[in-house]
Amino acid sequence: GRNFIGRSGAMDVSLSGDKAVSRDKHAILTYDPKSNSFMIQPGDSSELCYLNDEMVLIPTKLGKNDRISLGESELMFVPFCSDDFRWEDNNQ
Repeated sequence: GRNFIGRSGAMDVSLSGDKAVSRDKHAILTYDPKSNSFMIQPGDSSELCYLNDEMVLIPTKLGKNDRISLGESELMFVPFCSDDFRWEDNNQ
């Protein structure tokens, strides 16, 4: 599903120590179980996010070890789902 990234503790991914990150919905990270793929897109903020040093203006596919930059923070994307593993296949 959709995961919101921001500075607020109410966000799914909270970067509370980075004052350059918007409080709410700086960016959105989405997992699509049908295609087993991940996307990043800008949130409701006027602030920018970058993927591998390229500005993200539209939903953009994420790959293993991609770098996401928000404010002064840099994150590495490490997916749990892949061609070898899907959460849906392991719900018992």
